[in-house]
Amino acid sequence: MDVSDPKCFDPIVLEDKVISIFDHHIGFERYWEQKLGENAHIEFIGAAVTLIFEEWEKVGLVPQLSSETAKIMISGILDNTLNLSADITQQRDIDAKNILCKIAGVDDDWCNAYFSECQKTIEENLYTAITRDTKTIRETHNLPSTIGQLAVWDAQELLHKREIFL
Repeated sequence: MDVSDPKCFDPIVLEDKVISIFDHHIGFERYWEQKLGENAHIEFIGAAVTLIFEEWEKVGLVPQLSSETAKIMISGILDNTLNLSADITQQRDIDAKNILCKIAGVDDDWCNAYFSECQKTIEENLYTAITRDTKTIRETHNLPSTIGQLAVWDAQELLHKREIFL
């Protein structure tokens, strides 16, 4: 999930064992459609988790989602869409997040606390956070060859503290 370039797979992933793929980074649609057919779900959308949520909807499993699973899915949507503020965010992402919040029994305060906790973890070791979340990929028409993303709640605070991290 959230990667379809086989060169970016974690070493534990064996490509010939992949039976389904979900990604919001386009560029490998044909490759996976030829390999997996209808089990390839690659779309330019805000969050890969939105695609998974929609699959749960299609098969009627949303009512069976636990609160914990819903929270994990909310976190994925918030991260991928930069708290629903990224240009790639679609109404589908917003709708999925809202339904998941109802299932999890959480509101925007929980979402804010989530990002605050992410930032706290990042601030504990900024170098490690950056290096763990930097990927080098084959350049595509819509993505650079090196991508890094950190989920922070208050970028100004992080920048203000940056001298502490150096």
